[in-house]
Amino acid sequence: MINRDRWGRPLIPDPVTGETVWHHRPSSLGRIIEDSYGLEQWAQRTTAVGCARRPDLLALVSALDPTAPADKRQLNKLVGQLKDAGGASDGANTGTAIHAYTEQIDRGQTVEPLPEFVADLDAYQQALTDHSIEIDPAWIERFIVWPEKRIAGSADRFVRYRGEWVVLDLKTGQHNPASFSLVSHAAQLAAYAYSSHTWDGDKFGAMPAVSHELGLILWLPAGQAKAELIEVDLVDGAAAVDLALDVYAMRKNKAFGKTAETPFRQLKLEDPKPPPVASRADHDALRARLETMQADNPSHLASVLSEAAGLDPPIPNLKTYQATSLELARLALIVSAYEKP
Repeated sequence: MINRDRWGRPLIPDPVTGETVWHHRPSSLGRIIEDSYGLEQWAQRTTAVGCARRPDLLALVSALDPTAPADKRQLNKLVGQLKDAGGASDGANTGTAIHAYTEQIDRGQTVEPLPEFVADLDAYQQALTDHSIEIDPAWIERFIVWPEKRIAGSADRFVRYRGEWVVLDLKTGQHNPASFSLVSHAAQLAAYAYSSHTWDGDKFGAMPAVSHELGLILWLPAGQAKAELIEVDLVDGAAAVDLALDVYAMRKNKAFGKTAETPFRQLKLEDPKPPPVASRADHDALRARLETMQADNPSHLASVLSEAAGLDPPIPNLKTYQATSLELARLALIVSAYEKP
């Protein structure tokens, strides 16, 4: 039993430190760098066909809000159902059946396939014979680990081919892997071939000396009663693995850019300089007016001082010569209101 995280990635302990960490799956790793345009166009076409075949699902889609988180999840499920209705999973189900049948054959088990699979399975066995591929039942669907790269997954086969151990992957799609997504397949095979350990969910095991130069794809297109062996350059495949890991790391890098600050946010306002103190002559002139008011009408002076005390900020004592021109002007306005015409 292989433990996995919520994204389905294998959780494997490091063979040196013992720390459990998630690992890349070889099949997912290759897809990071493959050209997915054709696959995306195919998915759109099958979804469109599904809409025509399942108007009930289309009605459910129309009732959902694509911006609402809960509706997004429901829409994703509906898109999957529409793709299935359009025939997206037809080949996948057939391919799964062929994988199961070939595994039974290679393990030496008795196989009673449905009639529609007999010709495909005969082509598979004939290809093994024609290319002198030796199957070892102990190395079918083994879970392997490449700790240094944090890669782990199940390899279809490790076989004997031309005197050495070679990784072999069975492909049952309708498109020839030699001309379709080969870089992805090469990365996947290299990830298996360069792995250094097996893992059974409890302990590590040793790997045979698998070729790091050559991998095999046995293309068995479902329903066509033919098989083709494709040799894959794993030196290039290993380079594709490194590239895929680099691309993955770059996609997770959040330091490529940041939101630009607007100019006014970048301005740092300096502390305002205090206004200059008024001249001594201006201070003395206003003091003279107040002294005249004290002599002529002390009650008016009392009113002036009362109003001046309520000013904010307060006006410094004129005897200190610390008032600004503005402060003197404010006081002068009050004085003017009480002076004799």
